[in-house]
Amino acid sequence: YLPACISLYHLSHLAVVFPIECFLCYCLPKQVIPYAEACMGIPSGVEPRRAIIGASYSAILALQLLLRHPAIFDDYILGSPSVPFDPDIMGTVETFDADPAVHRAAGVMVLVGDIERMQDGAGLGGCRLPANVHGEIPKMAEVLVERLRARGLSVSGVHDIPGEDHATVKFSLVSRGMAWILSRALPQSTNQ
Repeated sequence: YLPACISLYHLSHLAVVFPIECFLCYCLPKQVIPYAEACMGIPSGVEPRRAIIGASYSAILALQLLLRHPAIFDDYILGSPSVPFDPDIMGTVETFDADPAVHRAAGVMVLVGDIERMQDGAGLGGCRLPANVHGEIPKMAEVLVERLRARGLSVSGVHDIPGEDHATVKFSLVSRGMAWILSRALPQSTNQ
C-alpha cells in the first residue's frame, strides 16, 4: 500500500505535497538506481541495460518514468496499464520528448489478460468482475500503443494473455516480459 501523496521537506524548509508517482519518478533515477547499481558493483560511468516492469497502476509509474526520464531504461514492460484511471497521461504521451528513448532504442511491451476484454456490465466501463478493475483498460492500452509508436518508439503489443484477467496477468507478464527483454538484448543468431 502506498499513500496517495508524500510530504517532502525541501531545503527551503517549505513542505510540499507531491503525488506518489512524482516522488517515485524523482527518487528512482536520482537515488534508487545509482544505489542499486553501486551495490551490484557496476562501475561508475558504465551504462548497463535497464528494464522496468509494472502491472496495473505500477505500469503507469513505468510509463511516467518513460515520459519524465526517457533515457534511463531500455525496456518497459506494461501489464494491464491502468490508463483509464489517469487519463491525463495520454496527453503527455503525445507531447513528451521521445528522442532520448528513441536514441537509446528503448522498447515498450504492452500486455493485457484476454479476460479483461470480457464485458458483463457489472464494473467500471462494463468490465467483468470480480478480477477486472475497468473495462476500458484493453482499449486504452491499444490507444497507448498507437501513440507511443507515433512518437517513434518500438512497441510490441498489445498482447492478450489467454486465460488471464487483471489480477492474474502479473505472473505471465513477468515470464513473457523477461523473454522479450532477452530477445531484444541478445544478438540474433543466424542459421548458416
